[in-house]
Amino acid sequence: MLYRNNVTPVKKFRRKNDFIRYVRPIPGDRVQIDTCKIVPSLYQYTLIDDCTRYRVLRIYSLRTASNTLGFFDHVIEEIPIQIQRIQTDRGFEFLAREVQYKLKFRSNKPASPHLNGKVESSQETDKAEFYVTVDLESEDLSDQLAEWQRYYNWGRPRSADNGKSPIENTSIV
Repeated sequence: MLYRNNVTPVKKFRRKNDFIRYVRPIPGDRVQIDTCKIVPSLYQYTLIDDCTRYRVLRIYSLRTASNTLGFFDHVIEEIPIQIQRIQTDRGFEFLAREVQYKLKFRSNKPASPHLNGKVESSQETDKAEFYVTVDLESEDLSDQLAEWQRYYNWGRPRSADNGKSPIENTSIV
């Protein structure tokens, strides 16, 4: 009956079994930076290394160029690897003149969040596993976020990395 009415059959597509995971080969070769709105007047800045998935997190009340520069100064003090390249989206906090003058980075094409997929996925993990367990009005929210960051980097096994934590993937351990 379908043939008589010129209806084409539904094509089934096969998934590839040999999925190749995208990862940069050297720690610090490329890092992704992004901001995420948690609630009004509460924004999380996130940096994640493309190779090891080592992360640095901070909370700010606004997304501004000065907060971006402050976050990056914090990153330089805290991250145990040397950063070679920075990749961001086209957020206004990254495209401000003072940020462009101080930091050299590559921005993604407009409306392409999948190009910053590791940092976007990381922020979804934070929303699902951290922010649902804490009081967002708490005075020590920054300290709790620092504890969560330490657990994520040093203790949380990742199935994509054969059960290793991000710090076990760096060359400093």
